[in-house]
Amino acid sequence: MRPDPPTFVDGLAPKADGGKFGYIDPEGHFIIPPTFMQAEPFREGFAIVRTSARSRWTYITTTGAPAFKAKFAQAEPFSDGLARVLVEVES
Repeated sequence: MRPDPPTFVDGLAPKADGGKFGYIDPEGHFIIPPTFMQAEPFREGFAIVRTSARSRWTYITTTGAPAFKAKFAQAEPFSDGLARVLVEVES
């Protein structure tokens, strides 16, 4: 069985390498290095990522720059300029 082809959005697709995820261009070159434990496809210019099992989710831009501080317990893709997130307040 062949793996599913990568899903390119905004010219980038998540791809695993050595147990970490980064983002490749259509030619297969890493544009954003594989530094994430989990990485979702881009949507409206942002992708949801986290660096470890215990880290919070955040969003990155197509340059790989963080768009926000990693503080979300849960995060969903952007749709019409909005995204649903869950922020847990620490006591």
